[in-house]
Amino acid sequence: MDRSHNFRIAWLLPVAWFYWQPALCQFTQIFPQTKVFTGLFPGFARGFDNSFVVEVIGKFHVLEMARETTSYGSNFTYLSPSIIFHLLRLRPHAIFSSSFGIWTILALLLKPLCWWRVIIAYEGSSPSVDYRNSALRLLVRRLMVKLADACITNSHAGKAYLVDILNAKAISKKQNTYEAGRIRISHLGKRGLRCKRRSIGRIAFFVKEIPV
Repeated sequence: MDRSHNFRIAWLLPVAWFYWQPALCQFTQIFPQTKVFTGLFPGFARGFDNSFVVEVIGKFHVLEMARETTSYGSNFTYLSPSIIFHLLRLRPHAIFSSSFGIWTILALLLKPLCWWRVIIAYEGSSPSVDYRNSALRLLVRRLMVKLADACITNSHAGKAYLVDILNAKAISKKQNTYEAGRIRISHLGKRGLRCKRRSIGRIAFFVKEIPV
């Protein structure tokens, strides 16, 4: 049996939007013991019904901290801390966690005790989510990048932010595309969404290097 069948993988996504689903479908084909935890799930996209295991944890809330007319402003995304119990029950070998939210922080804090690997998936880059003018947020994010085993992003701007602003080492930190980048999500009528496997294969290669 392919040793990839022995890996338990958790994806932590605040919202499992439709654009994630082609990548998650392909990823699950390589790693069947993949489970997606999310705070909000809009349902499966056409053509991807039950193509991966998903579980909604708690309630998803976005709290507006400061409003700006030129951007999204400063927000805080509340996600249930009960994710801890679900991760302890699953005992994944690797965790892919979206961005720098509370679930990523919890996964990193538990890493020394649970011996799992944590990969931060950063969805692009923009002034409204980079918080380049917040010294405290940048300090926390730099520490998170240092504690993580790898980072992936879906844009060159995201890579520049990780490397140039958060001090991720380009050699040791994996930079790959996913979602609608090189995977190229496209609507194809009844056939739903399609994606290319190249970037998923690169991510899978990294995961397979983890000893089980």
